[in-house]
Formats: sequence, C-alpha cells, structure tokens
Amino acid sequence: MKKIIYFLIALALFTSCQPKEVKTLSADTMDDYQKMIIDKPLILVDFNASWCGPCRQLSPILNEIEIEKGDALHILKINTDLYPNISTAMQIDGIPALILYKNNEIIWQHVGLISKEELNKIISANQ
Repeated sequence: MKKIIYFLIALALFTSCQPKEVKTLSADTMDDYQKMIIDKPLILVDFNASWCGPCRQLSPILNEIEIEKGDALHILKINTDLYPNISTAMQIDGIPALILYKNNEIIWQHVGLISKEELNKIISANQ
C-alpha cells in the first residue's frame, strides 16, 4: 500500500512540474492571417525561417513569453519559406521580423534578435 501511495505522490509531483503547452498559432493564407489578427486583442506575429540563426534564438524566448502572458498575448509564427505569399504581402525584408498588433492595428515592429526583457517591456506597455 505504501508503494502505491509513494507512486501516486511522485506522479502528482511530476505532472505538476511539467511546462505549460505553448499555444502557437499558424496561418496558411493571407485570409487566415487577417482572421487571426482580427480575432485577438493582442497578437505578436513572428516571421521566421528554420535556417535562420537569430530566429532559432528568438523562438524559445517567444515560447517563454507566451506561457508567462497566458491568454493576454497570442503569438502567430509564420515560416517565410513555407508561406512566402504572407511575408511578401506584409513586406517582410529581413528575419526575424516581429509585428505587434493591438485590436487589429500595428503598434510596434522590429527586425532582428531582441532580448526577452526588451520584448516584455514592449508587450507590457501595450496590454
């Protein structure tokens, strides 16, 4: 009986320590992109590519911020190699490119790597 209790305690501790799942959104077409922007009060769009070093560095930062912000912020990741029509329509010339929308309006843009602290300041100032 003690073994079962120890097992249940260990299982409860293990599952409570698991990281929250990142709710990354994706858009396949420009229509999908526009629908995502309209539906969310605060959304950060990340234009990236798998071969891009700074994009790979930024990805875990975005995942952490999304978990920390919960439902207050949504992140939409667009791979520019897979969806060039969206990046062309948005005039993305360099990656990583970040666009922050609030109520369907662009309120901030950035190209290049950015620190978690700096990005958190921008997001917090616009919540």
